[in-house]
Amino acid sequence: MAWRLQVSDRAIRRLDILTGRPSLLAVWVQPNRVIYLDLQTGARAAEQTFDEPVVEDRRDERWLAYVKNLIAPNKAHLPYIRGRSTTVYTTSDGRMRLYRQSDDQLFLQTNGKETRLDVASDVRIADIALDRTLGLLAILDRSGKLHIYQQHVRVGVFDSGLNLRDDIQPELTISKSGASIYATDGEQIALFEPGGKARHRLMLHFTPGVLACSPDGKLLVISDMEAGVIRIYNGADLTATHQRFAVDLLADAKRAPQGVGMPSITTVVGALSVNNRGVLAFSASGMVCVTNMARLKTVPRQHV
Repeated sequence: MAWRLQVSDRAIRRLDILTGRPSLLAVWVQPNRVIYLDLQTGARAAEQTFDEPVVEDRRDERWLAYVKNLIAPNKAHLPYIRGRSTTVYTTSDGRMRLYRQSDDQLFLQTNGKETRLDVASDVRIADIALDRTLGLLAILDRSGKLHIYQQHVRVGVFDSGLNLRDDIQPELTISKSGASIYATDGEQIALFEPGGKARHRLMLHFTPGVLACSPDGKLLVISDMEAGVIRIYNGADLTATHQRFAVDLLADAKRAPQGVGMPSITTVVGALSVNNRGVLAFSASGMVCVTNMARLKTVPRQHV
């Protein structure tokens, strides 16, 4: 499996590999507009646009209808929707939702009951990641603190050891069941346990772009903004395992139906997604490529 497709004339905002029948790639071309492609072939399957209703109470029937429809054609619950004033994070079974309002208030909804999370008003949120299985929530703030919640219960606030800068957007991602939490500040990658303890750190020799982990946490993928390289690490110990130039992966891939052209040689990866089988999706400008780990080059092990 390796295909490429020009989807938009603008940068892709987000990619989500959605398991189901069939497996789909959700390509977010706008915050509220998604195009679904068949993961195997790249054939266009469907398109959806979501319009967040203006309501004062999320018990309003218009809101309930809105979130009920945040489902892909293969019945997978969409993990992330950015609306006009509220961002919605959803677990895989759809039973839990996290609402992030534009004023950075956070509300967790479980089985229809909504609870406001205990986050201090002076906390500047840099990024959020929600475990889609058990509801473990990780929040990285601008001061470098890692806030961890098990559903609505706060586990603690921990010093991450990350040095966040205003000119670099930090990245935070989490595996299913919340066993592994990954974060980068532009200079290092840190792996945290669900209890907040840092398990491993890796200083980087390049400027990282986007970060993604497989649902089982065995694969961590990160883009190299300077060289245009996609790099894969062992999710358990942050050991480098595979890498390859994004432009070479694009050149290897076949054009999907209605596919055209190739992007510039100065390819910058804009979005990433990876599944447990090593299937990797990435975007370059408005082009999407789906490939697999076997097409990357193995990184020789370093003997200490």
